[in-house]
Amino acid sequence: PALDVLSVYPLNVMVLANNLMAACYKENIDKAEEDRLLVSIFRLVCAVLPILAGLFLNSLKDIVTYSGYLSILISLAFPPCLNILSQKMC
Repeated sequence: PALDVLSVYPLNVMVLANNLMAACYKENIDKAEEDRLLVSIFRLVCAVLPILAGLFLNSLKDIVTYSGYLSILISLAFPPCLNILSQKMC
């Protein structure tokens, strides 16, 4: 399992960086993707942050606890926020 996670890590970094760029630049995403420095910065940030978090959170109990807190936030807070945002856009 560790090798599976390690093998898809670059792909996850690229997908996350592209999604963050699309969220930040909205209509200007095509122009932003042409800037190689900007793309590299987004990818570098997305690649380094999990590694730094892994250096400081070396206890599996802490990682599972923080993941649980984040999953509660994602499942309970984001859907209503997305609903409100979509109603404003329509």
